[in-house]
Amino acid sequence: MLLLSMTTFGQNTKTDKEEISMLIRNFSAAVDARNAEALEPLLHEHFRVVANRFPTDDKTAVLTRATYISLLMDGKIGGDKRTVKIESLDINNHVAAAKIVFESDKATFTTYQNFILNANNVWQIVSDIPLVKNKQ
Repeated sequence: MLLLSMTTFGQNTKTDKEEISMLIRNFSAAVDARNAEALEPLLHEHFRVVANRFPTDDKTAVLTRATYISLLMDGKIGGDKRTVKIESLDINNHVAAAKIVFESDKATFTTYQNFILNANNVWQIVSDIPLVKNKQ
């Protein structure tokens, strides 16, 4: 019985890893294409971006889900094709965290995203904490 339980847990973890990895890639594709319609279901209703030391070193910008989507639709963020490298992914039951590197010709984004498994058992991004290094 214990062996069966461990096997089931391992299968669920693998599925969760695959689902979150796909979520991360879909997030990147939606932002790169500035596709708000594709992005909206990926973001939890309480989604936030926390940009430390932005716009100046003594500030921290916090963007709501609505503000983030609005900036995307206005062409102020997104629009660059980026590669995606998931450096780490830690899942604990219905919460998860990942370190991701998004890279474009213009910048490298080292981003920490947090995820929650919502009431419908769908993984969503609840927070995004990016560190952007421009290549110019």
